[in-house]
Amino acid sequence: VGTIRSRGDLFGRRDAEQCGGRRVARDGVAEHPADMRALLVMRPDAYERFGGDTTLVVETARALRALGVEADMVSTLAPDARGYDVAHVFNAMRPEVCGPQVEGCRSSGVPVAFSTVWFDLREFLGRGCYYHDLARNEKDPASLERRYRALRSRSSESFLSYRARTRLARDLAAQARVLRRAHVLLPNSAVEARDCMMKLGVHEVPFEIVPVGASLEAADAWSDRRAGVLGVGRLEPRKNQTMTVLSLRDLPIELTI
Repeated sequence: VGTIRSRGDLFGRRDAEQCGGRRVARDGVAEHPADMRALLVMRPDAYERFGGDTTLVVETARALRALGVEADMVSTLAPDARGYDVAHVFNAMRPEVCGPQVEGCRSSGVPVAFSTVWFDLREFLGRGCYYHDLARNEKDPASLERRYRALRSRSSESFLSYRARTRLARDLAAQARVLRRAHVLLPNSAVEARDCMMKLGVHEVPFEIVPVGASLEAADAWSDRRAGVLGVGRLEPRKNQTMTVLSLRDLPIELTI
């Protein structure tokens, strides 16, 4: 889960000091992580619509507890972070949700870490949705491939209506505003960190790359025989199962979705 930073480090205080009754070393790392309390904040529908961001919260909480940190999880729009050393909000894709969460934590006087879980939706909202609609109405796979090839040179934005482009620009601006309200950003990869800086224009908030923690227990069952392609995810256009099926239809490759 990366380095556990103290409240002092999140606020930029580097010298050794007393921080919440806990000694903080010069590099900003708490000397006694077991003394820390962290509030992990999920979207309100996290348990009804379980997804990758929910898994990230659960695995982060598990890893923090293994380090001795007291980590509590809540799924609410209005978290109460009083009494915690740090609040950790997840998923910037829905600013109408994460925005109030960040503000609620800040109003409690608690520094906010933000796992951005952000990706650019332009390709999906433009080309992806258009291609999906074509696939729903086209019965012949070969004809569908020809139509896709004819559209390949077009940009993703060209598939968007003026209203859709306006709405997307508004959403991107709202996401950027929320990220700027956090004390530290925790993108899952260098690519995600780059996109938050270059595509959202958020340069002023410090960040730490924290790879996604995931259980690999199931790997033992796959070690003896591996074959084909396994697609795991919710059945929806954004997961692009349609294109996967189309691409592999004439190949001797087993596909499991």
